[in-house]
Amino acid sequence: MGIDTAFVPFSTFAPGLRPASRAAPVCSRNQPKMIARENVQGSEEIKRLQKKLEELRAMRERIAKEKSVPPPQASTPPPQAPAQPAVQNVTPSNNTNLSFALGKHGEGSRFLSMSAVEAEEHFPRILTVAGRVPELTVKEFMETPPVLQNRPPNAGNMFVTMLPPGYQGQIIAMQGLEVIAKCMDPVAVLIPAEELSAAQLSISDDADIAVVVERNVSKLDFDKTKFYAWAVGGRVKVGWVKEMPSPDNAKCLGQVVFGMLEEKEELRKKKSCWEEENETYSA
Repeated sequence: MGIDTAFVPFSTFAPGLRPASRAAPVCSRNQPKMIARENVQGSEEIKRLQKKLEELRAMRERIAKEKSVPPPQASTPPPQAPAQPAVQNVTPSNNTNLSFALGKHGEGSRFLSMSAVEAEEHFPRILTVAGRVPELTVKEFMETPPVLQNRPPNAGNMFVTMLPPGYQGQIIAMQGLEVIAKCMDPVAVLIPAEELSAAQLSISDDADIAVVVERNVSKLDFDKTKFYAWAVGGRVKVGWVKEMPSPDNAKCLGQVVFGMLEEKEELRKKKSCWEEENETYSA
């Protein structure tokens, strides 16, 4: 039996009464005891029903109170980090079949921008930097390891290169010239432009010129038209001389085979209306 909406069916007629449509029975003298017995039984039934109703009301109120009180909060366990999936070594599949077609160079009027390296031209050379003149000492100059990467092997040119393990010094990329590739013990040196050049260059006064010095001078033939690196007073100097100086004054440390400068945009020559000049001074 429901508690909230269901109720015990009982009659609301007073005991001993009957509907008005029915005629009241004529009481005889022999019936008073029976009528009294019926009245007593009706009163006891009403009391029993009233008691039952009170119990139902009390039960309803108790249930309503229990619903109004929030249930005790259970202790929430601390959040746990999601379990990391185990790292699995995925073996590449040998099945390279694709569900789509890959076009090639020259197919469907598609062409890559490619450049072929000529026989006399090689990829840029990676060299170590000994230091900067005039702070560079002879000891630092001589102790710099001769790292020359991208030297053209007999089978052809190199696309990929890497420095020797453990090298922590500075490096520089030079043009892929044959004169650099032929060096056996090269090193790069930075020199202020005002100290090396007397001519007007398209660079600022505080710019440096990077030169490559071949330190293998065991079979060096002196040439007064060439530039050399000299040991003067424990420091490195670079320049040309008319004749070989005495060892007491200066010692030859190597020959300069190439120089590279950083051209400034504001000092770069602009194109003119003459094609001959554009070929020489084009930006």
